[in-house]
Parts: sequence; C-alpha cells; structure tokens
Amino acid sequence: MSDLMNEQVNKGHQVQAAVHHHELRKRFHSEKSDNIVLHRIPTHGSLVFVPIAPSFGKHLNHIVEAFLPDVIHMHMPNVSCFWPLFSSELKRIPWVIHWHSDVIGAAPDWRIKLLYPFYRLFEKALLKRSKRVIATSVPYLDSSWPLKAFRDKCEVVQLGIKELPLNSMNMVAKKGLRLLCIGRLTYYKGHEVLLRALAQLKNKDISITVVGKGDLEPELKSLSKGLGLNEIANFVGSLSNEQLEHELKSCDLLCLPSIERTEAFGVVLLEAMRASKPCLVTDVEGSGMSWVVEDEYTGFIVPVGDVNTLANKLSDIHNDKSNLKKLGENGYRRFESEFTIERVAAKIDDVYAGISNNVN
Repeated sequence: MSDLMNEQVNKGHQVQAAVHHHELRKRFHSEKSDNIVLHRIPTHGSLVFVPIAPSFGKHLNHIVEAFLPDVIHMHMPNVSCFWPLFSSELKRIPWVIHWHSDVIGAAPDWRIKLLYPFYRLFEKALLKRSKRVIATSVPYLDSSWPLKAFRDKCEVVQLGIKELPLNSMNMVAKKGLRLLCIGRLTYYKGHEVLLRALAQLKNKDISITVVGKGDLEPELKSLSKGLGLNEIANFVGSLSNEQLEHELKSCDLLCLPSIERTEAFGVVLLEAMRASKPCLVTDVEGSGMSWVVEDEYTGFIVPVGDVNTLANKLSDIHNDKSNLKKLGENGYRRFESEFTIERVAAKIDDVYAGISNNVN
C-alpha cells in the first residue's frame, strides 16, 4: 500500500489514506510524508482479529469532506471498510475494492466461523455497491466463493513492490543450504511442516532463519527444541527493513510452506525475487503462491502439508545447489516484467479510469 501510494504520487495523483493507528489509545492525527497524507485513526484493542475503532466512520467522513476524492480505494478484509455503507456522502464517490483474501479459510478460527454470517451481510452490500473489485491473482479469483456473484465487476491486478537500487541485494550466501522463512507465526503459514521436514535432515548442513512473531511462537519454539533443531533453526522475531534485506541477501532459498489459501499471494515472494533468490512454495489450491512462483524456473512447488516430500526436495536442493543462482536470476527477471510497483500502479490507473471520467 505504501509503495502503491508513493508511485501514484509520482504519477501526479493526490493520495490520502485512512488507517488504524498501530498503537493503542493514541489520539487521531495526520502526517505528511513524500506528499502522501496519512490519517491515523485511534484503536482501542482488537476483537477476533478486528481492530476496535469506533470513531473510524466519523473521521473518515471528515477526511473525505475535506479531500473530495475521485475514488475511494478500500482494502479488504477490513471491517472499517463497512463505514461508507452508512454515509450518503461517501456513497456518491465510486468505490474500488482491493480483495486481498477471503475471511473464511479452509480451517477458520471458530469465532470467525460463528460471526461470518453477520459479517457477510456487510461484505455482500459492499461488493454490490462497489464499481470494481481487484483480485490479486487468477487462482484466488477463480476459487473465491464471496466473489462468485460479482465476477462481472472483478479483474486481476497482481501485487507489486518498488525496485531497489542496482546491486543493493548482491551478496554470496555462505556454505551449506541457508533457508529463510518470513511471516507471521500463525497456523496457516505451515511452519510446523517445515520444522518436521528439517528434523529429517539434521545430518546435512542445512539451517533456517525464521522471521516473524505471532500466536504460535511459543509452540513452534518448543517444537523446534523437541525435534532437536536448536542448532539449526534460529527464531529472530520481527526485523527492520534493513535487517530483512540482509537476511534475504545471505540466504539460498526462501521457504513459504503455507497450508491453506489464507495465504492469498505472498508479498515476501516478490521481495525474494527482487533479491534474485529462488522460492519454495506449496501448491495450495486457490492460492496465488504457485501463480507467482514457476516450478523449476523461479523456484520450487511442493505438495501442501507433505513433510516427507518437502524433506526430500530440500535434500535434493542441498545436494546440488548449482541451479539456485539461475533460478534466482529468472525470478528477478519475472519480478521486473510483472511485479514492479510501476506496472501495478499503471493497471490500477486503468481501473480508476474505467469507473470515473473525473480521474486524472
């Protein structure tokens, strides 16, 4: 979202964003950076993964009244996107829905499953009033049940990120096979599958750095210890952008072993491809992961949740690392041709232009 807004400003657009404040009980404030105005709206905790922000609607109305946008671009899932349904002023402005993922996955939290019928009423109303809906990959659009009734207004625009200065990611990896796993430590990311696969390979020179925090952190660390991986698996928590770039530079292979389509796309795959690093993903039906990564060309695709097959693939890669550099180079070329923020922003401009003749 940050990269997209910056590119839109570079193209001459005026852009403002309303977001939940990342710190609890902070007062509403607006800030300007690189010609982007960011409005941080107070939050007071969360309930079933949802930020509690009762003043979001009031602030959003004031922001829109002052800014007078040509288009309101909403990122879903996000319950605060429902506020425009109750505003006659906001209903006069065309809406574009950026559909990042469905709420219900293959194994949803029971609370989400219980509350979804109520959420669905607003979700459906929002989709009905929107002018266009952007899905992030063909497989995800094809498999999304909530979007089936609205396919006539849906189109695919892949996610994108900004390029980095030439050679800024150039670093030779160390000996052995160095794996990197980046993502929230939660159930659908498949960390357990990866750890169990590594437990079969302790006789090989393979190590993994796990970046991220989340609700499964204690459980995963305990599992790692129980599997005897203390010398192999390094949990480093959250990292700065600079630290993350360093980890990408020094790894051989990025692993994203997610087990369900809650992993809708995987922006971290783009970060790895930008760094000329190959990626290993799972063939989750309906996910965009195996759409982003091309098997044996920019990386590897393995069966979802299959510990033995994953272990065998990692063993094969360890035994012959000679092809990894070529796969990484292919990934970088695919990133340049498909996933730069300039290309993505141009496609989103086309979406805007298609719904409003007032958009510059």
